[in-house]
Amino acid sequence: MASQLRRTVDVVAVLAGVGFAAWLGDWWLTRLADEQKKQSVAANVRRFEQVLSLHAASNEGATNQRGWPVTVDPTWFESNPPRNELVSPDRPWVEVATEEESDLRDPMVRMTIDGRHASFWYNPYQGVVRARVPMMINDQAALSLYNRINRTNLSSIYCTIAPKAVPLPAPEGGNGKPPEQAVTSAGEGTPGATPAPDRP
Repeated sequence: MASQLRRTVDVVAVLAGVGFAAWLGDWWLTRLADEQKKQSVAANVRRFEQVLSLHAASNEGATNQRGWPVTVDPTWFESNPPRNELVSPDRPWVEVATEEESDLRDPMVRMTIDGRHASFWYNPYQGVVRARVPMMINDQAALSLYNRINRTNLSSIYCTIAPKAVPLPAPEGGNGKPPEQAVTSAGEGTPGATPAPDRP
């Protein structure tokens, strides 16, 4: 009876050990895959900026007064455009900053709160690209990830600087009334957003 009980205890201990080893292996593989994603996104931000710098220097395509491309063409990257694997793919690929955001070096919204927010943000007035991060367990974790992949040193994941105001055109006719023409965003959804390129 004692020997049978001992064998039962041994079997339970072995099964518990196997289960723990399997859990530990799965945890390690998950951490490894997560780390590889972070490194990949950080490298893609660098590649994004390198290609933009190349096109700015070559004067190919439309550029603004500061010499940066006014938009981003996915064909510049052939069949391998930069990807932000940290966020879901069901969103625009890159958002181009508006004139009001020209002084910002980081987007006002730095997390992909919903599907309207693009994976990347590009400011053609500054020549900078930023990758957005997903909503995380807390703001500090999101900030740490954002700073890491974008090589920034922000103190908050939230924007604390208001975009500059763009003066409206002077009213015509001298009657003190503003022009009736309304300023509209470029298409629906996020202004200046470029749809995600097809996956290879």
